[in-house]
Amino acid sequence: RHLLGLAGYYDFGPYLEELLNEGLVAKDGDAFYLKQLLEAENFVAAFVADRCAARPSNLTKELVAACLAKSQHELNIKYTFEQREAVFLATTSPLLIITGGPGCGKTTTIRALAAAFQAMGKVLALAAPTGKAAQRMAQLCSYPASTIHRLLKFDPRSGRFKYGINAPLCVGDADERRVEALIIDETSMVDLALAKDLFAAIPKDAHLVLVGDKDQLPSVGPGRVFAELLSTPQIKKVVLSQIFRRSDESGITTAAHSINSGIVPNIPVPDGITRSDIYLIERSDPEEAARMVENLVADQIPKKFNFSSTDITVLTPSNRGPLGTIQLNRRLQERLNPPKPNRKELEVRGEKFRLRDRVCQRVNNYQIDQEGVFNGDTGEIYTIDTQKKSMQVELWDGRLINYEGANLSQLSLCYALSVHRSQGSEMPCVVLVLHESHYSLLERQLLYTAVTRAKQLLIVVSTRKALSIATRRATTKRRCTRLQARIEALLASTDISSELEVTST
Repeated sequence: RHLLGLAGYYDFGPYLEELLNEGLVAKDGDAFYLKQLLEAENFVAAFVADRCAARPSNLTKELVAACLAKSQHELNIKYTFEQREAVFLATTSPLLIITGGPGCGKTTTIRALAAAFQAMGKVLALAAPTGKAAQRMAQLCSYPASTIHRLLKFDPRSGRFKYGINAPLCVGDADERRVEALIIDETSMVDLALAKDLFAAIPKDAHLVLVGDKDQLPSVGPGRVFAELLSTPQIKKVVLSQIFRRSDESGITTAAHSINSGIVPNIPVPDGITRSDIYLIERSDPEEAARMVENLVADQIPKKFNFSSTDITVLTPSNRGPLGTIQLNRRLQERLNPPKPNRKELEVRGEKFRLRDRVCQRVNNYQIDQEGVFNGDTGEIYTIDTQKKSMQVELWDGRLINYEGANLSQLSLCYALSVHRSQGSEMPCVVLVLHESHYSLLERQLLYTAVTRAKQLLIVVSTRKALSIATRRATTKRRCTRLQARIEALLASTDISSELEVTST
């Protein structure tokens, strides 16, 4: 980073040579990569190509149909053709990708897949990038699910995952059962490095199903793995297109599909007559918009819609400015959890934390707890010790985590979250803030991701102009990757397995 910071546009060559000589950067044709990312991209490409070239299993359609019939009866639902096709391909292929927008049956399809694999006697594992997404999988499938990091069992002493290329993934109380089928949800959040670690651990004969929404924001980390895999024609995939939530039942779903099509959604204003699960409140002045957000969360939504303030999350594109997470969190904290003589508080790097504040973990921390605490995990401050300068946080999953020293700086208030940090979560009620001052961040993927976080109620505080800009502007941030090209090149060759061996070291 130091070398890159010193280099100007015209004198970059010498610094690049130095990075190459130190082994930090690698050259690949006319492209330059961080060395570990080039290795990861090569490995992921080889893994996927190997799966595409593998022979499908010899399961008959009759057996799969019997499993489907059994799960339909047990779950009391009827699968669509797309869902039945997804189950057949997942149970007969080494790799399947499933994608679909809100209300298109991804959750039901995952339940069907889990039931089918169990009916076949397969050792099944379910995982997602975030704890909340994993918990949702577990609840809906009535089957254990975990984060990908917990599934792979990160060892803080060695700094590596327990499972990898020489230790195939196992589950069970004593890790005695080798995984035969793995379903990953919210795959669009998986970056290149994590994809490499995950794929390295998957047993060669296991079924892998990757589920996600191709139109959501890409991973925070490098790469666009899910999008590249979807664009690769040789990979088997199912696109769920049938919408199950009717437009008169879910304005949120209707708005999401409109945004995805580049059409500015027709969102009603709260006039006291129109009944909807989505409303638009127009505010052009940033200060007025911030006051409106504050009043909505603290007063209006709890009174009119019977939501507790703890079920309301504010989403915004930015961390900075009067409508960014930092300022909105301060305002909401003062309104919802103001200072009191008997209410303890602790100041960490200029940010005040009080008892019962809502907080969020900002980085992965594997050492703080046996199970680890991960970026995006939320909770509430349970105790504060002003003498020891420490506090306990009750996480969303019920665990009590002790924070002290440097770990305190990994927390931030989370009455308001950035849209990026909200990925992988569903919230009962969302207040979404959009403003022209967010201009460089206003784009379709971000708006679509924000809208689809809301489960029951969405109130957009914005202007028609900001909403229009975000809807009509397709993604402008280009990510340079050659994953798809590598996969296709490997499939055109015959030496896939040797590439897997080389890039896994």
